[in-house]
Amino acid sequence: MAIKELFEGAIYLHGGRPYLSRKLDLEKMEAQVEPMDRAVEEYTSALSNKSAEVVEELASRECLGHKISFGKVHIAEEVYGFLVKDIFGATRIAEHTFETPYLYEYDTYALWIDLDDMVYDIPEFGDGLHAFEHVSISMMPAITGADPKELGGLSHPSGRMYVYDSVPDGNGVTQVVFSKFEKIVQMSKDRLEKCDCEKGCPKCILDPSCGNDNRFLNKESGKLIAEKLLKG
Repeated sequence: MAIKELFEGAIYLHGGRPYLSRKLDLEKMEAQVEPMDRAVEEYTSALSNKSAEVVEELASRECLGHKISFGKVHIAEEVYGFLVKDIFGATRIAEHTFETPYLYEYDTYALWIDLDDMVYDIPEFGDGLHAFEHVSISMMPAITGADPKELGGLSHPSGRMYVYDSVPDGNGVTQVVFSKFEKIVQMSKDRLEKCDCEKGCPKCILDPSCGNDNRFLNKESGKLIAEKLLKG
């Protein structure tokens, strides 16, 4: 969590008091922070990229006309900059890029599914899969009892979607989801249909932990992906 919350320049809240992060040393496992002597009217949000690489497939099964797999993966998370936003309206005030990104890598467990057969059938498929990834992860705590922060997600415009345990060596959450993914898809479709927002909101596809600052999302295409899966 440190690379996303205590990077140099981050505003960090502790006990209701704001601190400014002056330095994050990952080798020493130290963060240097100092109290801020003014009322804070802005907050910081990390900008990040991540990648997943399958290390070992441990199980697979047929799921809604597609193969879903479970196994060990290698996750690499890179925080390359951050946004400064107005605390009241979430308006962007500034954007900063680091000369040297913060990098954190670990092995964990994940499920993945390939939906490449939908790429040319659904408008803005990549943005739709990103939206589907967000809403499906937000449904998983109801099935698993886990906190959303115990899970991470990654989707590719080519059609592959990962959901992984967001701690080294796993926490068992995605193994539960692997066996109940059909229910997750149904719940995701229901949420997208019942949410009356136009293009996405925190109740459906917006995720405060999104490394892309909730860009590249398409609610309608995400709903079409869920519908097409259930027809399968």
